[in-house]
Amino acid sequence: MNNYKHIFINISSNIGEILLILFFIILSLFFFIGSFAFTMEAKIFPIVVSFLLFILSLFKLISILLSKEVKRQVSKIYPSRSTIITILSTIVYVILARFIGFLISSFIFVLILLYGIDLKLTIKDSFIVLLALFLVYVFYYTLRIPLY
Repeated sequence: MNNYKHIFINISSNIGEILLILFFIILSLFFFIGSFAFTMEAKIFPIVVSFLLFILSLFKLISILLSKEVKRQVSKIYPSRSTIITILSTIVYVILARFIGFLISSFIFVLILLYGIDLKLTIKDSFIVLLALFLVYVFYYTLRIPLY
């Protein structure tokens, strides 16, 4: 029993981190299952990403559980305004993409992120536009996924 005592201590001292890792493991399983709705060419990328997310999360979970170190410092971490805006806009983006299409919802998502986080228009903005155009090309022309 003494050999496993540190595992139980690590669970109680790292509960937030463990819950986040379990969230990513469940998320990877949803991505993996959801990827089978795509065409053969389109499902390769989500399968690879979900597999990597699952494996890396599993390794991190095992390393936390088997770690001999115990975190003694507990600090309250509050998410910043930009983190909350990013999470909420991502949720809205996923919901809107189904109803109004990928292109329009992507444009709205980028605008919310740019103006909600108070970013000034810089070179990053041109990169975002180029990235959006690249994604349109990849999904619509290469993978033949309808965007509307």
